[in-house]
Amino acid sequence: MPIGPLKQLIYTSIPNVAIQTLLTPEFVRQIQAKNRRLEITGTLVSRSGKVMQIIEGPADSVNRLFASILRDPKHREVVLVLERIVPEREFPNWAMTTFDVDKQPFENIFEPGDLRRRGSRILDAFKRGLWL
Repeated sequence: MPIGPLKQLIYTSIPNVAIQTLLTPEFVRQIQAKNRRLEITGTLVSRSGKVMQIIEGPADSVNRLFASILRDPKHREVVLVLERIVPEREFPNWAMTTFDVDKQPFENIFEPGDLRRRGSRILDAFKRGLWL
């Protein structure tokens, strides 16, 4: 059980590297291992050359991770979409799942009722092109 409040943060950015580099199995495994250590869950979704990432976990871990993302040369034009304290994780089983909605189906990732949750609705809007 994490100490302190849980935080959810959603941002968009334009990668300075090819999307495929961010989605390689090796890179994803590295990120997942790091996120497990930090107790971070979430997803990274790419669409039309832009990414949206949802990260959630202990507030101090989320804050440190986002600060490192802001300094990371792989990202530019980082836009904070949502930052909030949450009572529980929206994506508790995803150490970091990735989707390229330009290349793979996205419709079946949500559980029944997920689209009632705020992070999932924002992610769905990104998938439909509303955050581009």
